[in-house]
Amino acid sequence: MTYQLAQKMTRWFIQNCFLKEEDYDVYVYYIDSLLAKIFFYTEIVLAAIFLRMVPETLSYYWGFSTIRYTAGGFHAKTGKACAAISWITYFLSMIVIMSVAHLLSATLLVSSSLVLLIFSLAIVLRYAPMAHINKPVPPSKKARMKKICVGFQVVHMLITVLLFTQHGYIYAFSLALGDALAALALLIAYYQKGDE
Repeated sequence: MTYQLAQKMTRWFIQNCFLKEEDYDVYVYYIDSLLAKIFFYTEIVLAAIFLRMVPETLSYYWGFSTIRYTAGGFHAKTGKACAAISWITYFLSMIVIMSVAHLLSATLLVSSSLVLLIFSLAIVLRYAPMAHINKPVPPSKKARMKKICVGFQVVHMLITVLLFTQHGYIYAFSLALGDALAALALLIAYYQKGDE
């Protein structure tokens, strides 16, 4: 669906002299990618509203996306596979968050959140950033990207402590879970790259 829309939009931009004809395929690719992301996150927001988990979803995606963007990680082979994996991961994460909210005490939520953040920090310190064909990391920028990623880890830890002081245990856990899953994607990419 997004691919056909991207083609139509690209044709319109070319006909109105905003884009060059010779770059048609590149523009279709990037517009398709942008549209897919817009549709995906719109669906996630609607799901969060339906599940009544908007703050948890925002916390989760803050933790996930900041680490994923700076550290890199696993990439599915197709856009459909990526969307499916993302949806499954999101819904399983929301189930975990709902479950721990009812099953764990505040002390266990604090401990679990800290364990997830320490796990994530260890993975990031060892393996980040992970270059990929979709997001190459030149050697000259590798150290800077690692610093940014570790900086986000520190910010996540500070936000988590702040949330603990305000009794926002489930939001802290949501952030830590997103963070840890992004680190897990980085670890999977590392071992996947080693097999190639």
